[in-house]
Amino acid sequence: MNPIKKYYIYKDNQQKGPYSFEELKDLNISRDTMIWYEGLETWIKALEVEELKEIFKSIPPPIQTDKAIPPTYVENISNSNKDLKPVPIYKKKSIITIGVLLFFIITFGAITLYNKFTKQDEIVTKQDEIVIKQEDQNSKIEALEKTQENRNAEQLIKKRAEEAAQRKRDLQVLNKMGEEAAINLRAEKLKLEEIQKFQIGRSSSKKQEQVRIQLEKIMYWEKELDRLKKEFEKYR
Repeated sequence: MNPIKKYYIYKDNQQKGPYSFEELKDLNISRDTMIWYEGLETWIKALEVEELKEIFKSIPPPIQTDKAIPPTYVENISNSNKDLKPVPIYKKKSIITIGVLLFFIITFGAITLYNKFTKQDEIVTKQDEIVIKQEDQNSKIEALEKTQENRNAEQLIKKRAEEAAQRKRDLQVLNKMGEEAAINLRAEKLKLEEIQKFQIGRSSSKKQEQVRIQLEKIMYWEKELDRLKKEFEKYR
């Protein structure tokens, strides 16, 4: 026996080890326990390991159920059967009745549980359908909101484009009106110069009146030109 040899066993569907020879004695292994140690190509039964045979010397072999039963055991069974008394008929009926009742109770319980779980499944299914419908409705609402947002964005872009176009038209109008006001102002100033020149046959009072009227016209166009400039500045 090699004192440093280590053994592995396969027991309770698990590989265990390594164990020493002394440790194997305390593990209550059987003759059919599968053993492996270094040097073996495959697992073998414990009974096939030479140094382990002494472990099983004091252990009786397993009972072979296919062998004949000893006569003494058969006689003991026969003698014991003589003391048995037949079961009364009413007891047999009671046992049958109890069995039938148990069968119906178990069947009723199974049906009840089945119906309960079926109803729970139906409730869960309906809840899932409600959740799916709600999610579908939410998706439609989100789609409508996005569509509305797109429409609002398009309307905003269109509105800004219209405002920009209107602003351009207003500036063009103001620019044209400003040019006309500047032309009229220069024209009125030229008329004032002509009126201020000396002319034969015109009285002094008439000249002053003409100058006054002409100055009012000049002041009007100066104010109009100033107003148009302020309006033009608002668009910058």
